[in-house]
Amino acid sequence: MWRMLPACPQKWLTAAVALFMLSACTTAPPEAPRQARSPQKVAIVVSQRAAVFDDVAEQLQQELAGNATRYYLTGKNAADNELAKAVTESSATQVVVIGLPAALWSNQIQRKQIVFCQVFNHQQYRLVSEWRKGVSSVPPAEQLFTKWKTLSPSLRRVVTITGPMHKSLIAHAKNAAAKEGIRLDHMVVRSDKEFRYTFKNRVGKYQGIWLLPDNRVLSRSTMREVMSYSIRHGKQVAVFNPQLLSIGGLISAEPVPEDVAVRVLDRLRKARPGAAIPGPGVVPLGKTRFQINKVLVRQLGLTPSRTPTGNGA
Repeated sequence: MWRMLPACPQKWLTAAVALFMLSACTTAPPEAPRQARSPQKVAIVVSQRAAVFDDVAEQLQQELAGNATRYYLTGKNAADNELAKAVTESSATQVVVIGLPAALWSNQIQRKQIVFCQVFNHQQYRLVSEWRKGVSSVPPAEQLFTKWKTLSPSLRRVVTITGPMHKSLIAHAKNAAAKEGIRLDHMVVRSDKEFRYTFKNRVGKYQGIWLLPDNRVLSRSTMREVMSYSIRHGKQVAVFNPQLLSIGGLISAEPVPEDVAVRVLDRLRKARPGAAIPGPGVVPLGKTRFQINKVLVRQLGLTPSRTPTGNGA
């Protein structure tokens, strides 16, 4: 996943926090059922110490009680290889990997059930197999477009730009947007440079831009260019990280850690010992944590609807 931006200076951060309004959306898809605690031992391997990963790991450990052990990658080959050996030889029969580095690290793990989460480009790395499956890193598109439409009732055309291999995600999102009277277009690029060119030359006719965390084509510098362009041209930008609100994002939509943990646990508990993990390669999330840049709402002259539209997010 895209790594979080550096922390803001204290004064700037205090001012930025005043821009935001927090709300939560808990509609479809339905919440995964909470079942009895897993009897299997679980190793939780985290890519790095960051809130976006640690919050999920903490929820998992609370639910699994004494059946889970948490580990962190160091980014050093020798140490991480030793960790792979230790996990392989441990009594854990299931492994949860959080973030892309941990998901890639899990290629070294044999004869254990593996569930990955907080990974956007799983197709690129062929992470899905019979013994390794995942949980989506993108909150439900239905909830985003319902919330966005409520915030901006005149919203009609939105574009998103990503690298290749996201047909299923985009097809689902287009249907969700259409239910709110929004046309979502998708442009595929293959590099950071192509992203910048496409954004500057082909998005003029769109009211909104939906940024997805595709770090193959969206670098920090490009992201700042996108936000700067959007402010100058009055574009609405939906972002995946609330820190981006302070540089021009209108609405942020991010996973709810408790929801991610519930989906991971459901996958673990449905897997019989010594067998492949049942179900699809990646299961969807059910909840979204929203934050709104209220100052930008006023600057753009938006008049939010009091009544949610469409599917009632």
